[in-house]
Amino acid sequence: MSRPHYTAGSESSYHLSHAGYCASDLVIQTAGIVINDQDKVMLLEDPLTNRIALPRSFVPHSLDALLSSPLGFLDETGYTVDLLPICMPARDYSPSRRDARPALTFTDHTATTPFAIALDLAYFAFSDLPLIPDGRQSIVLWYAGFVRDHPEHSERVHFLSFDDAVDVIDRQRLCDTIGIRALRLFEKLWAATKRLPPEVRTTPEDLVSKRRAPVGQFRRHPKDITCYPEAAMENPVFPVATRNTTQIISNAFWAASDFYVQTGAILFNRQRRLVLLRQDTIPRCDGNDAGALLRSPLGTILPQCALLALPRLTKSYRYVDGSDTLVAETGVTYDKTTDPFLVTFNTRWAVKAKAQGRQLLTFWFAGSFDGSTKIPEGCKAVPLRQALSTLQNVDSYAFAALSLFSELWDIAKNDKDS
Repeated sequence: MSRPHYTAGSESSYHLSHAGYCASDLVIQTAGIVINDQDKVMLLEDPLTNRIALPRSFVPHSLDALLSSPLGFLDETGYTVDLLPICMPARDYSPSRRDARPALTFTDHTATTPFAIALDLAYFAFSDLPLIPDGRQSIVLWYAGFVRDHPEHSERVHFLSFDDAVDVIDRQRLCDTIGIRALRLFEKLWAATKRLPPEVRTTPEDLVSKRRAPVGQFRRHPKDITCYPEAAMENPVFPVATRNTTQIISNAFWAASDFYVQTGAILFNRQRRLVLLRQDTIPRCDGNDAGALLRSPLGTILPQCALLALPRLTKSYRYVDGSDTLVAETGVTYDKTTDPFLVTFNTRWAVKAKAQGRQLLTFWFAGSFDGSTKIPEGCKAVPLRQALSTLQNVDSYAFAALSLFSELWDIAKNDKDS
């Protein structure tokens, strides 16, 4: 049998066959293509950098809080923004296109799920001094939005046509290529959405008629972090990755038809140090809505399990003695979080057509269960060391996740004991 060949759709720009990002090197953000009733696109002007760009969120202290209202961060602008149901991208694998990239097609229904995912850089300081590039890999979930209310004119908020918005973004000192890709993809999806029969789509007028809570209900956490994408930096220096991360990249983009999101659920019995395995590996959970899945990452594997908080990871830098070589190191804080501690990338192949591969993103979470929990059929609870031994030669991604979990759990337990 020939080796499977991955072919992405025409709207996507990258493929990672094997990669892993530790939480110390990683942030997760949301971004939006937001339109008004004249089909004009919202752009925001940053008061610090004077850069005009598409809306993108801060780095949340809690991923669940951000994903509960993916575009809620725009409440700070004074505008009420709702998620806009649009057609999702699909792919054409007709025989006539066997040797070409799959053509973009559209679903026959609408959804408010992310229509694209991108990898960008996120810098924690706009200044170039000190010269240490305090940057992370950012996973950006792109949503469609609609402005329902129109407050008084704001100098910070601009509404432009699609072409004018692309022109403004392109004329910035550093072009946001990911933003332009998202904008052009949304333009096609929105055109397809407007061609749907009225009975199967939600119109902007429908959104206006559905009253939402007053503006201002979204509140930032004091520990949310403002960050800057690569295109906002004056002279960006590429971030250095820790040894727990394979490779930091920029400008990777996938339409929803070219990616698949799942979660890896490390379910742990703290009293007996047991790990739940299903078919000799760590259970995975999936769903049609990436945002909803990341808010309920443990799925229904066990009816009585809960997210397990682990030490929040941080990143520090040092120079190798006697040289200008910069090294990044992973550190832990006293703060704890239930956010994913690792994200891995590989390929998900279609069962019946191995050329139909998708970029697979697995977000790894920790959960706990107690001794009274009934283990479902097809699963077993084994000692942690035995689980690591089993996974080492069976599932390298699960092995890496469980190894990192083991280190973090030992740190958390030692801190509690001390």
